[in-house]
Amino acid sequence: DGHLYENKERIKKLFREIVEGIWHIHQQGMIHRDLKCENIFLDSKDHVKIGDFGLATTSVLALQYQNNDTNQSMHAPKMSYGDSHTGQVGTALYCAPELSQKACKSTYNQKVDIYSLGIIFFEMNMPRFSTGMERIQTILQLRQPEIVIPDLLLNDEKCKNDVEILQLLLNHNPSKRPTSEELLQSELMPAAKVEASEM
Repeated sequence: DGHLYENKERIKKLFREIVEGIWHIHQQGMIHRDLKCENIFLDSKDHVKIGDFGLATTSVLALQYQNNDTNQSMHAPKMSYGDSHTGQVGTALYCAPELSQKACKSTYNQKVDIYSLGIIFFEMNMPRFSTGMERIQTILQLRQPEIVIPDLLLNDEKCKNDVEILQLLLNHNPSKRPTSEELLQSELMPAAKVEASEM
């Protein structure tokens, strides 16, 4: 049981570092667009590094401002899915709903990274799936508009906070997802800890 607690604490620490990394990316005016577990690395001191910026974009490179839309902030650029030079934005299981084929005419912003973060957070908190198909089916359920969270998490009182985070990050309405900055300031997030080696 002590081992499980230590693992949970490590997950909280790593998750906070991932959010801090995303916040830094967003502060640079970038959207990663391909956040997934395979692109999250750990260095020799067990600190998070976010990699693979092959699909990253900025408003300068790939997004178009829609000046004729008075409801759209100048800081929330738009892009149509078909404008991507890759033809595919991110890995399907991690991709925000607004980037799907059905939503090809929709707009998106940095909140697409927040949705992907939700899938990453889910995988960090789930035990290893017995098969690849089980993983895919579970994540496809999670991706539904009603966010079908497995009973394993829903029925565990210790995971109440995790469920709240998932419901925030995986909201199909991007405007209801927090920004990376809002997430860092949220009471749901684990507090930043200074390691003894950093003191």
